[in-house]
Amino acid sequence: MFNKGILFGFGILIFDQVSKFLVLRFFPNLVLLNQNGSWGVLPWWTSIIGIVFLGFYIFYKKYYNFLIFVILFAGLSNLFDRVLYNGVVDFIKIGNFPVFNFADVFISLGVVMLIYKESKIENK
Repeated sequence: MFNKGILFGFGILIFDQVSKFLVLRFFPNLVLLNQNGSWGVLPWWTSIIGIVFLGFYIFYKKYYNFLIFVILFAGLSNLFDRVLYNGVVDFIKIGNFPVFNFADVFISLGVVMLIYKESKIENK
């Protein structure tokens, strides 16, 4: 599970970074540079706290759930944006929902699926 999680996580990171590169290159008018945290609501440093927490959790608890790696590497992709562009590159706009990117999708799905999975384990 550890190796598969890392490989899939790197795939997410690469997919997200390539999608952002292509949008910045060919469709720059779609880009919104988010200098805040989640969907522009939280401060930017909350993402660093989340990534550090997940890293420690994996390292110390030896908890190698596949979904943790999905969340971790998607968060790292957004953190790379903060370093490279001084903000997260968001470009997907659906209705009145805040603009987001593929890493945000993986983070959200990973969190929801992890909560569901863990709640099923506790109910057994």
